[in-house]
Amino acid sequence: MKIGFVFGKEKIIFVAFGEKRMKNKKPFNQKEKKILKNIILTKKMLADIIILKKNKDMILPVCINFLKKIKFQQRHKIEYLAGVIYLSCRKLKISLSLEEMATALGIEKKEIGKAFKKIRKQLKMHTCKTATVFGASCITLPKYDGFLIRNFNILNVSDNTKKYGIKIYNYIIKEMYECGNPLSVMAGIISLSTLINNEKKTLKVVADIFKITEGAIREAKKKIIKKVPFVKLDYDKCLLKINKATSLSKERSR
Repeated sequence: MKIGFVFGKEKIIFVAFGEKRMKNKKPFNQKEKKILKNIILTKKMLADIIILKKNKDMILPVCINFLKKIKFQQRHKIEYLAGVIYLSCRKLKISLSLEEMATALGIEKKEIGKAFKKIRKQLKMHTCKTATVFGASCITLPKYDGFLIRNFNILNVSDNTKKYGIKIYNYIIKEMYECGNPLSVMAGIISLSTLINNEKKTLKVVADIFKITEGAIREAKKKIIKKVPFVKLDYDKCLLKINKATSLSKERSR
């Protein structure tokens, strides 16, 4: 069986089965072959997710550990392996959204989400605020700061706008889920940051990037404005400027 990895065949066998099995020259049994095939496919999938390029050799050992413990039907193999990668990123606190995974791997987001929930249930893993609460059986809430920066880069905005967006994110992170779906909240942060910093990015442009409705972004923006005091002040100032500019343009046109 060929294992063409940068990670190395011996290292994979060592991580998957231990030092004794690595030194043992006996052929692999059916169970071991199955695990190795899944590891090979997982490695290929990791290579397809460009965002994880720098972290793939750190993620793979965690994926291997999970692959040894879970069971799944072969017809859902790709979705489960994607779920394992997502779980590993969550465990390592690496910023990766389901949307980015779905786009990179060509799998529906909801299918990866379903597989992730089933894997987490099999492994009896809990979601908690800090990684020390349940130790190995704990996964922290996902981090979105990297996801936020990547989408700011897509929009080609200024550094001040990025810094302002991260400032909102850091303020709101503990109450993220009270403001709605995290994806809508991220879109709301970007929309508010670009508006307040006078960057001409419409709601439609932001909605198209996040693949959500403009209405969902509006709702998230309302909740963010209520939750974050400095955003409310800046937003009100921004609206005053827009209203003044609009009234001036109307007077000139008369």
